[in-house]
Amino acid sequence: MLNRWTAVFWAVSFLFAGNSVQSPQNLPVAKLSQEEARELVDGIRAPAYASPYRMELEVTVFPRSGTSKTYLATLLGEYREGHEWIAVSLVDAGKTFRWVFQNGSRPRAWANDREMTTQEFLLSLHPDIPLDVYDLLMPFRFWESWQYMSAERLRARPAHTFRFSAQDTPTLYAADVVIDGALKAPLKAVLYTTPNVPYKTYQFLNFKKFEDEWAPETIDCIDAARNKVRLQVKSLLLHQTFPTSTFSTNVTPVKQSPN
Repeated sequence: MLNRWTAVFWAVSFLFAGNSVQSPQNLPVAKLSQEEARELVDGIRAPAYASPYRMELEVTVFPRSGTSKTYLATLLGEYREGHEWIAVSLVDAGKTFRWVFQNGSRPRAWANDREMTTQEFLLSLHPDIPLDVYDLLMPFRFWESWQYMSAERLRARPAHTFRFSAQDTPTLYAADVVIDGALKAPLKAVLYTTPNVPYKTYQFLNFKKFEDEWAPETIDCIDAARNKVRLQVKSLLLHQTFPTSTFSTNVTPVKQSPN
């Protein structure tokens, strides 16, 4: 079902399924009714999957200048206790970094066994990877105040733009999210710290079917300095069973799958 958006990217974090029929490029896109607009918003706020899941990712950093570098990461996700929980492990030079996230309009994050402050959410999680909490979770989709802005085409797809306002987040201003009207999946998002000044741009480049579900295969996160981080899903396993310690804030790192 390409009708739900996971946070990780939200998240990190929101993942989809649905019909991939291409719309005619020359046809205008009709504006949505308020009810239809709300259905799209509710869709990207829905949990990623009904069952716990495991993703294997490649995280590639493309600096504006210099050489690229790729890291291996594992993402575990589960909806429990009314929240979407995500555990991420990333390997760098034989060392594993671990983070745990609770997604929502007021997300929480832990680095190893320490809970991060909200002031740290816009800081890079890793010294060499310009990814922060908002890049992985995309919690702006949960912000209560939103407005349907426009209907247009993006990459030949019927697209609808929504603006989410950051009423209770003083370090941020708003986020514009472009949703594919047929796939019910995001195509692009832009996060602003001040009016008309993009802080991060997220591009959902393509989707792939894993088992019986579709997921965004490639997502680019581009910062204001034009540094880019590409998240590429290499595998997705559904109906997983995790021990109770998986989303604890002080457990040993997740063991990586062999290449």
